[in-house]
Amino acid sequence: MEMVLLVGRPNVGKSSLYNRIAGQREAIVTHEPGTTRDILCREVRWNGRTFRLCDSGGLLAPGSDPLQEEVEGKVHGLLEVARLILFLVDGRDGLTPVDEEVARRLRPHHEKVILVVNKVDHPSHRAGTFEFYRLGLGDPWPVSAAHGQGVADLLDEVAARLQVPTEESRTPGPEPLRLTLLGRPNVGKSSLANALLGENRQVVSSLPGTTRDAVTWPLELEGRPFVLVDTAGLRRPGRVERGIEFFSVRRAEEALRLSHLALLVLDGAEGVVALDQRIGGLIQKAKKGAVLVVNKSDRLPGKEAEERLREVKEAFSFLPFAPVVQVS
Repeated sequence: MEMVLLVGRPNVGKSSLYNRIAGQREAIVTHEPGTTRDILCREVRWNGRTFRLCDSGGLLAPGSDPLQEEVEGKVHGLLEVARLILFLVDGRDGLTPVDEEVARRLRPHHEKVILVVNKVDHPSHRAGTFEFYRLGLGDPWPVSAAHGQGVADLLDEVAARLQVPTEESRTPGPEPLRLTLLGRPNVGKSSLANALLGENRQVVSSLPGTTRDAVTWPLELEGRPFVLVDTAGLRRPGRVERGIEFFSVRRAEEALRLSHLALLVLDGAEGVVALDQRIGGLIQKAKKGAVLVVNKSDRLPGKEAEERLREVKEAFSFLPFAPVVQVS
C-alpha cells in the first residue's frame, strides 16, 4: 500500500492534521516540540482510493532531545519510499528559515511534494499563503487542521495523484491479526518490533519513554496479514507523570483493548518483577491471548536461562495458556 508522509518543522500541526484525516485522536498533540518521535501510520480511504497516511517527528527541532538525530534519520529514510509527501508549514507564523531548510531537504523529492499551509482558519488569512511560493514547491494548499477547513480539498488532490486501485477492484483478504507489544520501559519492545519487521522502523534508545505513541506497522508472515503495534513502556500508576507520559500509557491500554494477541516482553537478564505481573494481570482482565517473550536471554549462561524460564512460568501461572518464548 502506498504511503503518504506528513513532514515539517515542529508544531506546525502535523499530528493535528493526521488526527483530522484519521477521524480520531490517535497522535498525541501538545505544544512541546518533539512530542512525536514515532512514525504513526493509519490506512485511509478517500474517493475510492486507499493509502497509508504516516505522521512523522518534526524536522530540525530545537532543544536538547537526545533522540532527535535518530528521529530525523527515520523520516529521511521514509522520504525515499513515500508515494506522496505532505509538507506542512504554519500560516500564522509565515515563512521561517527552518521551513526553507526543510524545503531544501525535500527538493530532491519535489515531484511528490504537496505544500500544505496549516492554521488558515479564515478566508481572509489566505493572502498570507502566497509567500510560501518562494519555497519553489508548487501551489500551497491552505487548510485548518483544527477546524477541518480545506482538508477535503487536500484529500481530493491526494487521491487524484495516487495510482492505487479503487476499493471495488480490490479483492478483500482476511482481517489482519493485531499483535500488541507490551511491557515496562527498556525491556526491548521496539528492538523486537524492528526485528519482526526486518528493518529499523522504531527509534531505539536506553532512555525510558523513547516510544510515546502506540505505533502500528503492517506485517505479513507466510501469506497471513498482521498488524504489529509497539507501545510505550508501562509503569506503576503512581509513577506516571502528567502530560505526554499520561497519554502514552492511555494509548498502550487502548492498544491492548483492540488487540487480538498481546506479546508481553520481559527482561530475561533482570528477571520477573512485580510490574511485569501487573501488566500480565491487565492482559488477563482484558481477556486477550498472550505470549510471554523473554528478551535478552543471550546474556544468561545455559543453566541460568533454564532457571529463568521456570521462574517466568511460575510467576505467570495465572496465564497458563500463554507460551513462553526466549529471544534476543
